[in-house]
Amino acid sequence: MTRAPHRRQGLSPQHWLLIVFAISRVLYFAAGIRFDIRPLDHNFQIVDPLLMKTRLLETLFYLHTQPPGFNLLIGVIVKIFPAYAAVILDALYMACGASLCWSLFGLMRILQVRTAVAFTLTALFICSPGVVLFENYLMYEYPIMALLCASAVILHSLIERPTFRVASLFFFVLTIMMYIRAVFQLEWLVLLVALLAWLMKGHRKMILSAAALPLALVLALYVKNEIVFGTFSTSTWLGFNADTITLHQLTPEEHEKLIAAGLVSTVGRIPSMEPLSAFRGIEPPAAPTEIPVLDQLEDSTGRVNYNNIGYLPLHAYYVHDARAIILHYPKAYLRSVVRAAFTYFLPSGDFPFFDQNGPHIESFDRIFNIVFFGQWKTAPNRKDLRAIEAQGGSLQLPLYTGTYLLLGLPALFCFGLIQAWRAFRLSAELSSSAMVLAYVLFQIAYITAIVSLLSCFENNRYRLPIDPFFVALLGLAIERVIRAFQSRSGQTSPTSALRAA
Repeated sequence: MTRAPHRRQGLSPQHWLLIVFAISRVLYFAAGIRFDIRPLDHNFQIVDPLLMKTRLLETLFYLHTQPPGFNLLIGVIVKIFPAYAAVILDALYMACGASLCWSLFGLMRILQVRTAVAFTLTALFICSPGVVLFENYLMYEYPIMALLCASAVILHSLIERPTFRVASLFFFVLTIMMYIRAVFQLEWLVLLVALLAWLMKGHRKMILSAAALPLALVLALYVKNEIVFGTFSTSTWLGFNADTITLHQLTPEEHEKLIAAGLVSTVGRIPSMEPLSAFRGIEPPAAPTEIPVLDQLEDSTGRVNYNNIGYLPLHAYYVHDARAIILHYPKAYLRSVVRAAFTYFLPSGDFPFFDQNGPHIESFDRIFNIVFFGQWKTAPNRKDLRAIEAQGGSLQLPLYTGTYLLLGLPALFCFGLIQAWRAFRLSAELSSSAMVLAYVLFQIAYITAIVSLLSCFENNRYRLPIDPFFVALLGLAIERVIRAFQSRSGQTSPTSALRAA
């Protein structure tokens, strides 16, 4: 009996993507890209490194401007390995990038995008300058992007193989994101739990049981903040957001007219992020708590400590003024929404704080932005764009953002909605790929709405976590075009072309 020849298995597409990832990082390193750990000492989202080393748990407990997860990650590393913090954080961020080789490719295959298209788009994305710049910048968007993309793949596994273990993993990933980023709030998690329990009726008890502990962990953070700081939320940053999207959009003349009309307070004359000394006399000084993260005016790095408890009473003024402006002078808020849309469609690498790494790949980034994003003009900083606007050059401003993104991202989202609607109409029971598509669309809609309504300056940074989902929708659109062409050519039957719809 002749034995069949053994067929050697080659590397999987994900392994080839890891090789592409590794080669690209070597080339970027040779170009001068290094992990930028400066936010540890500069960005207000990160607490005092000295307190991380000496009073970590206390500091995290009394941190109210941010959820504690990101600072917990950094704090443990800084406390245990202070001399190697940059190296370890660099490795963690690179691991997040490597995970995208698996999760983004896997997501497109779940959506039934052919291997060649999924591989090409994943490779382009993970090697793009903007992704690499964020991978080497100590902020939370990059790990959130990796977690969010992974959550879609885990959701597919849960739908295909409904087990308590996979469901727990899915909900814990969502909980980790909530502990890292305040954009994810309790309503978001509750809605996802409810929708999944409704869609998976046969496994409702298991879904609710798996979600119980993650929900309890989130509620614990909410309850702690309500008891200690009087706010049922993961963050007290709303006052700062309110200032940015309303008062910050007023001209001095408009602001004074609103004050004279008694619609807004005089507190708004002081930008919310000024040092606490600028607000002297507005509210009684807060009594010392003997807790450094609540008492410090500045931390050991010299940064203003916005977690000082003295800021909390001031937030009410900015929230009140913001409501008044939205009701009585919505023109100012509309300016914020327009600017939010402009920055939302900027290429990911067009970010003002990439001054360490950006110059090393400036030419490549510029070419990439023209070819793939349609950014025909560029400005050194955002203030130059405001100057162009002030001089009556608003019509040329779209040339400074990503024109392909401006047209393409809404088109891809609408395309995804059509595909999801067709899947719903064609079958009484949604397929696992259709449910994952719905999840992708939900996250795009949710994050886009939140960041567009509550911020206006760094929206391309806030968009980063959903960029892989837009890439996946692009892959799905290309797949549909290929299938339609093959169907017309007689290579694929219309039935098979619609099977994944």
